[in-house]
Amino acid sequence: MATVQPLIYLTIAWILAYVISVMPSIKKRLKDKGITVYPFVFIWRLSKGEKLVRMGAKRKLAWSTFGYLAFFYSIGLALFGFYFLIQNLIRFIYPQTGPSSPVVPIVPGVTINFTLDEFIIFFLIVGIILATHEMAHAIVASTRGIKVKWVGFALFAFFPAGFVEIDEESANKAKKTDRLLTFSAGTFINFLTWIIFFILLLNAPLLWSWGYSAQPNGIYISDVLPNTPASHVNIQPGDVIIALNGTLIKNIQEFVAYLANAAPGQTLTITLEHDSIIRNVTVKLIPHPDNASHGIIGISAHNYYKPKFGLDPMIPYWITLFLTWGNAIALSVAIFNSLPIPGLDGDKIFYEILSYKKGLLSSTAITLLRTIAIILLISNMAFSIRVI
Repeated sequence: MATVQPLIYLTIAWILAYVISVMPSIKKRLKDKGITVYPFVFIWRLSKGEKLVRMGAKRKLAWSTFGYLAFFYSIGLALFGFYFLIQNLIRFIYPQTGPSSPVVPIVPGVTINFTLDEFIIFFLIVGIILATHEMAHAIVASTRGIKVKWVGFALFAFFPAGFVEIDEESANKAKKTDRLLTFSAGTFINFLTWIIFFILLLNAPLLWSWGYSAQPNGIYISDVLPNTPASHVNIQPGDVIIALNGTLIKNIQEFVAYLANAAPGQTLTITLEHDSIIRNVTVKLIPHPDNASHGIIGISAHNYYKPKFGLDPMIPYWITLFLTWGNAIALSVAIFNSLPIPGLDGDKIFYEILSYKKGLLSSTAITLLRTIAIILLISNMAFSIRVI
């Protein structure tokens, strides 16, 4: 339900944007700027993006080297993708072989729920990943002599997208190597983006240490669920949990570990701090909706880093969430986009490799590889939905 309200706001924004965009005077101005608006579709042709492509193309040696690295890494990521899907499928079928990982698309309101701030963070991450992905394609294409007609940004309903229109005739006349390097660039830049997210995530506390305590000082309550023990004793967002039954709680790990053995019906004394005022409340735990043997308080919470200058206590959480999701999404996109599935970069790469000599054997190999990849992906998704 948390995602419903943001989606309603965005739907209203879409309707207003479209109504305004069809006004004659506004429509002409938007057209001059390269902007086109349809119902739930926004397309913006970026002239600055084209300039960036030309600037990058001036460093041909660096970007050609990037292209070759991208090709080899894309093949490696595809092999890892096959390995992961096969191993994960085996673990779904035979749970005793190890834990499996869910493989599901991220669809707001369907496969995952967001609050408004989480939706904005997700939107920003996807925008960064798609923009760098498409720009890498465009720059490498330019360095390899393939004409780029234009660079653009789009928004389809609630999903951002970046795209590059490459001159088809120019691409067909280009060498196979040039096309391979161009197709590989997007996946590789996603992989490099993942590395950046990963390094920043490992050093996340350094990013906010200037304005917050170096170590967490409790559990910050960001939301209280209705009709839960927390709501019945007037626990409020902004309260900080510093102890449970007299046991000091410094971070989310200690909080989760303490509640791991808490059963429904158990009474819990919670020590709270808010604006330097400390108070105790007593709650009776209720069953978790997904696990009746586990007791819950009814809050959303995260580590509390004490602000030094009256800053918002949510900022460290937002940074951590941005880096955590960015880390997961960038790596997932890099791996799955490298697979030989129609519509993905990996399919274009393997098509170019396997169609080196045209013939029945080449065509059969391409079809077989695509079929295996699609079956593995669909099977993993089917088992994931069943488990979830």
